[in-house]
Amino acid sequence: MLPGDWETYPQLIQEHQTAWRNYTESTGSSGRPGLPYWFMRNFTYLGRCPRSVDCPDWRYEKEEPYSRMTKMLYSLDTVISMDKISIGFETLGNDQHVQLKSYTDPLLPFSTASPEDHEAGNFYKKCDTNITRTNLDQGWRCGAPTQQQQWGALFNASEIVGIEAKIRKDHGKEMAGVGVFTIDGFLWEKDPKDQRLWYQPLCDLNKDYRIKCDGPCCEDSHWEGLATPAHLIDKTNVENPFIF
Repeated sequence: MLPGDWETYPQLIQEHQTAWRNYTESTGSSGRPGLPYWFMRNFTYLGRCPRSVDCPDWRYEKEEPYSRMTKMLYSLDTVISMDKISIGFETLGNDQHVQLKSYTDPLLPFSTASPEDHEAGNFYKKCDTNITRTNLDQGWRCGAPTQQQQWGALFNASEIVGIEAKIRKDHGKEMAGVGVFTIDGFLWEKDPKDQRLWYQPLCDLNKDYRIKCDGPCCEDSHWEGLATPAHLIDKTNVENPFIF
């Protein structure tokens, strides 16, 4: 649906406008309207996998660690060698707050970046005006559009090291490593205030991986005094230049 598109869904837009008005009036106080919140039905948090069958990499309460991951990985290992398999971890930049605005339909906030902005490579505008009770009718809102898409396993060093260690212990095999989506989420920035959300977990992981890169995570001092991980001992100096 495009902003202000009455022609295609006039009844739906009218219903949304009515629902918006009823909600803000019924939840208001002291003569001021209440603030609307967007949540899917029966969901209290958007950043999770909606169905367990869709996300074998998701761990649920009281489940054995890595049980869903290893079940799929061992199945894949019957047709693809384990050393050719890598696990993807999500590193979405969901700490980015984007300026949104609702137009004709108050329940659908759209990015304020125009098609012309997109052509110029600008896909969002940083948020400087959030919704308040005093500007409710103006439609402004700060939003993190990628937050509800954070379905996969979060990029966590202990989880990555843990599952690789389990596979190594159970089957004596090595994985091909890990993948990420997206790289923007953990890029190193020289200015600390611009540090990306997942950069620190990458630093933690590199205490085990020891891969050449840029930034404070990639210097000898980052792991000075730490024992070389056992699974790296037999690696050559070319593969792991920091272990000697």
